[in-house]
Amino acid sequence: MDRKRTTRKIIDNANNLKPTLIGKIAPNIVLQTRDKKEIALHDIVSPYTIILVWDPDCGHCKKSMPDMKKFYEAYKDKGVQLFAICNKSWEKDENGGISLKEVQKCWDYIDENEYDGWLNVVDPFNRSRYKSKYFIQTTPQVFILDKDKKILSKRLAAEQLPEVMDQIIKWKKRS
Repeated sequence: MDRKRTTRKIIDNANNLKPTLIGKIAPNIVLQTRDKKEIALHDIVSPYTIILVWDPDCGHCKKSMPDMKKFYEAYKDKGVQLFAICNKSWEKDENGGISLKEVQKCWDYIDENEYDGWLNVVDPFNRSRYKSKYFIQTTPQVFILDKDKKILSKRLAAEQLPEVMDQIIKWKKRS
């Protein structure tokens, strides 16, 4: 790759990351619950919101989800809401129509593993553009937001969440 294209790619990546820098207000996104009810991220009232972007076919996600469940059970009474976005959407079926069987994988995985204690959402038709707004290129992805939806931390591993969350809660109590 020549220098000009490399520079352009670096600039593009920096611009893509800009909306989700720590300290910025997280972009609002509207997604769907299992019963197709729309829910906006900014409508969640909670001292802390954890955004988790995951995929039922992702090996790293499968490894992380038990840690997320343990984390949520330990922190839900400390003002933490988990907004779990399954990264599946529609695809074309063999007749060229729309198939939502990939989205169904989300709900099946949630049911099979009893991950229904938190807020599970999908974006079956990519209307929210959360993947571009949050520069999601891999899963799982974790963001910690405060009550005003300001990004406090991001791109954490599930096993890091308890330690980071404890530090954030301590810091917020002091300020």
